Amino acid sequence: MSIIEEASRSIRGAWRIARFDPDAMQDFDLSIDGFWRSFLAALIVIPPSLLVSVFTEVGPRADHISEDMVGYLVQQTLLRGGLWLLFPLAMVPVARLLNLSSTYVQYIIVWNWSQVIVAAVMLSATILLGSDLLGQEIGGLILMLAFLSVSFYAYLVARVALGCEMPMAIGVVVLDFVLTLTVSLAADRMLYPASVAAAGG
Repeated sequence: MSIIEEASRSIRGAWRIARFDPDAMQDFDLSIDGFWRSFLAALIVIPPSLLVSVFTEVGPRADHISEDMVGYLVQQTLLRGGLWLLFPLAMVPVARLLNLSSTYVQYIIVWNWSQVIVAAVMLSATILLGSDLLGQEIGGLILMLAFLSVSFYAYLVARVALGCEMPMAIGVVVLDFVLTLTVSLAADRMLYPASVAAAGG
């Protein structure tokens, strides 16, 4: 099976999870090779994620976008690539602590490919917000609903792929959110210290 065929099947499997299909896991290559190849999903996800950032950023990063678009895109690509690797690493001790090591590999495989669905939903909502066809208030509401939807989807992925109970799945989703938020805020302070200080003061 070529990587394109594997990607297509895996994305279909990720979509089937969103549809509560009990056989969704059959579409994923759950081998160790499939684990490493699943990180190639970043090549699909990061470009639209960058577009979401460009259209929705406020504060210090928004100022930097207008001054140096290329520099901003490079920084955000490195940041998102780092986050893509950081979450699987953070999940290693969490999986051991929760006695979920046996399903760790398949969870990361599914999580990686599920980010394609997440990126598609967030990009669609961002385009609606940016087009201003529905107005800023409705567009903002759609963006919030999209965030809630992908958060619930992340919960489904954890339940299905980790095979864990509801509290554990919620905890994993919260870990992902907190990790992303913490690293993003830390990156802001390092990359745009003057702007962050001005916003805080």
